Amino acid sequence: MRAIQSSAFKVLAVLIFIGVIAAGMISLQRSHVESSATAVENVYDYYNIIDSASVEKKSADELFSLYRKSGVTSLAVYDETPEKLVNHDYLRIYRGSEFAFRNPTAQGISDSKIYIQPVLNAEGNAYFKETKEYLSLLMSSDDVRSFDVNGVETLEVNAVYNKFMQMDRLTAPLLQELIDRIDVYEVTGTGKNRKQQIKIHYKFVGYLELPSLARQHDYREETRKGVAVEYVPNARSA
Repeated sequence: MRAIQSSAFKVLAVLIFIGVIAAGMISLQRSHVESSATAVENVYDYYNIIDSASVEKKSADELFSLYRKSGVTSLAVYDETPEKLVNHDYLRIYRGSEFAFRNPTAQGISDSKIYIQPVLNAEGNAYFKETKEYLSLLMSSDDVRSFDVNGVETLEVNAVYNKFMQMDRLTAPLLQELIDRIDVYEVTGTGKNRKQQIKIHYKFVGYLELPSLARQHDYREETRKGVAVEYVPNARSA
């Protein structure tokens, strides 16, 4: 009996020793990471800036400049959803019953479908066009149709409202808002050696330099330490 207890004690002692060694290695690695991370990156949410601009009656560019001077050096951008486009007053999205109530003269409105209209301004039209193109690629022609309601182009979508409102989509108008400027250089070379340099300067991030218009592969640029931008010329929807 004592022999069994002694063996069990030895096994337990070995396991404890291994655990202590593993914990020590993890603590050492953590200490090394924390001691080498001497820079702090201030990141602000893009949509918070947009919301603040509307409340403070300022343009987004004015707030971008103010936050940059205050030390905010990075911007968090994530996929748009239909719900966010509605909240930021770019699109109008209705359940079938609500749309029929708002448009009593419209014919053929189905309670089980979704109806999308643009906010009647330049941004609203841009987001509506982008949404229309995206849905035409994502869904079949039987599930999406475009028609006119009181002079306003409207999309009828066969989808579940709650799920549709949370669908992710990073839209082109959003990306365009993030661009500070684009530098286009003269074309050099001829034929297969023809090249044209483009620099895209993003707010907060810096620039993404595209060496050639004919580039067919993904391109990644380290704009500054800890910040990278990737260009994907042939990105496709999932």
